[in-house]
Amino acid sequence: VQHFKQVFFKEKKWEFEKEYRTTKFNDTPFSNDQRTIVLPVKAYKEVIFGKDCPNEYRDEIVAIVQNKMPHVTFHKTFLDDNGVLQRSML
Repeated sequence: VQHFKQVFFKEKKWEFEKEYRTTKFNDTPFSNDQRTIVLPVKAYKEVIFGKDCPNEYRDEIVAIVQNKMPHVTFHKTFLDDNGVLQRSML
């Protein structure tokens, strides 16, 4: 039950994230090719970096995404003075 909840549900504190989760099922283990789903470039709108994401990772991701998807915006998360997770544009 706990595993099911972790995979298919989000905690209430993350409701603001407006993200979608999908899952594929198969009777046999998936190959790497079967596990890979290619989404169209237009499917991406924004990248949100977690508050603990190292700057070197963030910078590398930004460079790659800007080159391939210039329409994507970037945000970073942080804790405000009340300990509430917020986000701001990079």
